[in-house]
Amino acid sequence: MMVKQIDRIIELAESGRIMVQLHGWDQYPHAGLDGPFSLLTSSAAPDLVHVESVYRGQNTDDLKDVRRFGMLFSRLQATARSPLESVKFLKEMRERYGQP
Repeated sequence: MMVKQIDRIIELAESGRIMVQLHGWDQYPHAGLDGPFSLLTSSAAPDLVHVESVYRGQNTDDLKDVRRFGMLFSRLQATARSPLESVKFLKEMRERYGQP
């Protein structure tokens, strides 16, 4: 099952539909460990951040919060593997799980 999931992520990344950037095991703790969040932008509405927690999700368009999460996202991107290195890592993991 893990191999199929890895293959699907590789397929999507190589198609250009998604961009994958993974952190190395040696980069913990990193700025993204507090939980998932999404930054949403639209030309027709204010920027928005959606933050998930164990208990609930929460949306806000408060400019200060949106900027704070924008900076967090920038830090995560800056410290992650490049998209090409991330796909290479996934291919190595696939081999490790027995599928060359």
